Amino acid sequence: MTFISYNCKSLKRSMDCVRSLSLQADVIALQETWLLPHEITELGKINKNFGYFGKSAIDTTKGVLRGRPYGGVALLWDNSKFNSVSLISCNNDRIIAIKICSSDRCMLVCCVYMPVDSSDNLLDYVNCLSEIAAIVENSNVESVVVLGDLNSHPGEPFFNEMTSFCSDQGWLCADVEMLGIDSGTYTYVSEAHGSRRWLDHCLVSEAAWKSITSAKVLYDVYWSDHFPLEIQCDIATVRLKLDSPCAPLNKVVWGDRDQIQIEAYNKSCNEMLKQIEFPQELSQCCDNLCDNVSLEHRAIIDNLYNSIVNCLTKAASYSHKHSNCQLKRKGKGERCVIGWNKHVREAHWDARQKFLNWVWYGKPRQGHIYELMIASRKTF
Repeated sequence: MTFISYNCKSLKRSMDCVRSLSLQADVIALQETWLLPHEITELGKINKNFGYFGKSAIDTTKGVLRGRPYGGVALLWDNSKFNSVSLISCNNDRIIAIKICSSDRCMLVCCVYMPVDSSDNLLDYVNCLSEIAAIVENSNVESVVVLGDLNSHPGEPFFNEMTSFCSDQGWLCADVEMLGIDSGTYTYVSEAHGSRRWLDHCLVSEAAWKSITSAKVLYDVYWSDHFPLEIQCDIATVRLKLDSPCAPLNKVVWGDRDQIQIEAYNKSCNEMLKQIEFPQELSQCCDNLCDNVSLEHRAIIDNLYNSIVNCLTKAASYSHKHSNCQLKRKGKGERCVIGWNKHVREAHWDARQKFLNWVWYGKPRQGHIYELMIASRKTF
């Protein structure tokens, strides 16, 4: 399967280019389409065999548009390659997402257009990363591919934010991993002064990374100041989606686990399974044909089975939450908060220590201890 990400810098101008890309791609992620809301249907003119979903970044309700259009993202897919494609809800104009399924193998594909690397845009950038994390968390899909213009050049602040996000999520930047950070790769050439930058990337979950086979930049495309990024993957290696409609509701999210989670699961299973007592009634007839006609032994077996399943379920739920990020979200269990470790963790720790010190001194309402506690809370 071929994914192509391309900042086309006006779809109308680059229509022929995108059409040629559709002949070699199964999924295309476009950024900076510059389409107005009523022009989204222009995406349908690219290739009649492709489905599409797009967003405009332009609010036409504010009156007459001054200057050129801006922003806009879109996803296009070859209808013949997928059994089903479903749109994922997202209110951010910089992000769109779809869930694609082929032969019961599903992937979540996101297209993003991140803000330019600037300290003024840091909050917006981190918010976009948080939106992506929320989409993935709610989708219950293991294999995730995020394509787009992330405006993240190696060695610069937003690239560090991106890699920190990947580290928190257990993800990888597929193009950097495949091509090498020192390879001299670039996806953008400034029209003003000719500088080259690596701004377009493909982020993948650990499950999706196993399917990635190659990455390259298409330097023979000249319709924009960006070059298309092509990612090849073998969808046959994606874990099969298992449907069991008759199974009872199971809130455990089964999937890939890191070594720490596996060890936590093993430890929890051992501790809880030891507490299950093997029924004496079954011990007496376990080597013989059971002649219990009252079905009492069947009920005992069912209870034993349920006890074992409950132990495994609780252990799985605990181990899934057993990670470095354990920040509570009311009613939703535990999740990672994007940017917490880098921007907030130290201030949180300091505020916590000052608060405990204030409590130890009897919660004074004035004085040096009180002022330190108040100041640390303001910083946090």
